[in-house]
Amino acid sequence: MVSVLDLPSPAPRNWLERLVFHGIVFNMSWEDPEMDRQAFNLTDRDTVVSISSAGRNPLN
Repeated sequence: MVSVLDLPSPAPRNWLERLVFHGIVFNMSWEDPEMDRQAFNLTDRDTVVSISSAGRNPLN
């Protein structure tokens, strides 16, 4: 059995990873968009940027 202590340390992030992944990166799904809306606490003054496919609508 492999222990967490036996796993290698993660490689340091390069500048691009630090730029892109400094905030929330969220994988959208249709499981419960209402819960997502509540968790993000969005208002009409917020802007959401999402890359989607197959006609999916972010946050329903």
